Amino acid sequence: MPVPDSVAFANNRGGSGKTFLVFQLACEAARARPSCKVLVIDFSLYSETSGLLMGGLARADPLAPTKGLAITVEHTTPDTRAEGLVRALVPAAGAGPHDSVFGKWFAPKSKSEVVDLTKFLTQPSKYNPRIPSNLYLVASAAQNSWGEEHTANHKRDGTSEVPMWARQHSTEWWPAAQQLKLAFERLSGDWTVFADTDHLAASPLTKLAFGALERIVVPLSLDQGDFSRLFHDPTGNALFKDVLMPMFQNKMLSARVSKFIFTKLASQENTVTETEAGIISPFKPSALAQKEMAELADSLRNVAKDSESMQSTLYDFNVTLADGTNSEDGAISQRFCNKYCTAFKTVADGPANVSKTYGAPLCTMRSNDTSLGKMAPDKRTLDALKADINFVVLSIFGQDYGLSEAFAGFHTHDGASPPAATPALWSAA
Repeated sequence: MPVPDSVAFANNRGGSGKTFLVFQLACEAARARPSCKVLVIDFSLYSETSGLLMGGLARADPLAPTKGLAITVEHTTPDTRAEGLVRALVPAAGAGPHDSVFGKWFAPKSKSEVVDLTKFLTQPSKYNPRIPSNLYLVASAAQNSWGEEHTANHKRDGTSEVPMWARQHSTEWWPAAQQLKLAFERLSGDWTVFADTDHLAASPLTKLAFGALERIVVPLSLDQGDFSRLFHDPTGNALFKDVLMPMFQNKMLSARVSKFIFTKLASQENTVTETEAGIISPFKPSALAQKEMAELADSLRNVAKDSESMQSTLYDFNVTLADGTNSEDGAISQRFCNKYCTAFKTVADGPANVSKTYGAPLCTMRSNDTSLGKMAPDKRTLDALKADINFVVLSIFGQDYGLSEAFAGFHTHDGASPPAATPALWSAA
C-alpha cells in the first residue's frame, strides 16, 4: 500500500507551476500541522524545489548556481541526496548492477533489507529559517545529481549511453518503487509526503514516484495546446497516454490523479466560489476563465466517461462522477468537477519573485519583513494568498486533514471566513 497523504506533482510541460505549488503547499502543510512531519522528495532534474527550500533561487551571476542549490551541494553529498536514495533502493530490491537500469548507472555496492529514509533527510530550516522546522527534504542538485557525468554508463571508447534519467522504456525501476513504499512505512510518526517530478514524465525517476505514492496532482494552464500534450506528446512523455495508462495496464501504478489545479488565473474577488460547472475555487475567477475551466474539465470528463484506461488513472473514480446534465448545455457533470478540479490564482510578480528569490514560502512570509527588501507584499494581498494555499492543501487531502486551526491569527482582508471554515463545499469531494 502507498503511504497515506502522499502526493506527486506532475505535468509533462515545463512552466505549469508544479514546482511553485510543491514549495508553497508543502510549507503550508508543515506550518499548519506543527505536530506532524512533512517530507519533500525532489525528483526533478532541475532541482528547483531543493533550491527554493534551501535558500532561494537568487544567483550571484547568470553562470553561478542558485543560492539554494549551492547550499545543497555544500551540506549534502551524493550519498545523502536523491541519487543516493535511488542507489540504496536498488540493492534493497535485490537488483544487481547489470540487471537494473538504476543499478547500471548507480552501481549499488551492497544489499540491505529496508532502506532507512532518515539517512537521506535534510532539514532546510537549518539553512533557511523561513522554512518550518518540521519539514524535511530528500534533496537533489541538478547536474550535480543528474548530470551525464554522474549517471551515464561510459564505454571504453569514450562514448556513453543514454543517461538513466532519460531512458523511457525500462521497467527495472519497479522493484525500487516497492522498496520506497517499505521505506515510507518504516518512518515513525505522522508524515505527509510531497514529490516534485520532472517534465520528462516517462523518466524512471518520475515513474518511481508514481509507483510508490498515493496521489497525483496535475497543475494545468487554460491553454488547449498544453492540455492536449497530456495525451499527445511526440517525445513519448504524454502524462496519461504514454505514462499513467501503460503503468496501470502493467500493474505498476500506485498513485492516481486526485486533483487538476487550474493555475495562473486572475481573481475577481477573494471569496470561495463554486462555478456553474461545479469547480470549487478559493477565489472568484473571471467569467471567461470559468468558461475555459469548464471546457477543459468537460474534456477530461468525456475522456474518463469513455475510456476505462483513463478511469484507472483517477483517484477513487466512480462512473457516476462522469454522468449528469447539470449545465445549460447538458454536458458537464458537477460531481466530476467538485471532486477533481480546483484553481490557484496568479501570484503577482512581486510576491512570486520575492518568494522564489529568498526561498520564502508565502505561508510564513510577513508583510513587514525588512529582510525581503522593498518587494514584500502588502498584508491584504499576502493574507488572501495564504488563504488560497490553505484551501488547496485541503482540496488535495480532504476536509479531515487537520488544518481546522490553521488560520488562527489572520483572516482574509475582506473579513470573510477562511476556506477551512466552509465544510459544506467539501461534501462532494
